[in-house]
Amino acid sequence: MLEQATKDELFHAYYKRWITVYKEGAIRSVTMAKYLMTHHWLVKLVVIE
Repeated sequence: MLEQATKDELFHAYYKRWITVYKEGAIRSVTMAKYLMTHHWLVKLVVIE
């Protein structure tokens, strides 16, 4: 079952879920790698540790 989005959900978590639901298995591996790299950079730039 898909998790419902909450208003407290961070964008990078939404983006990762969106990739999994809508893109995984529907696009070429090179394109998937680009989506995953974008997610990696979102986490790196936005999430302050």
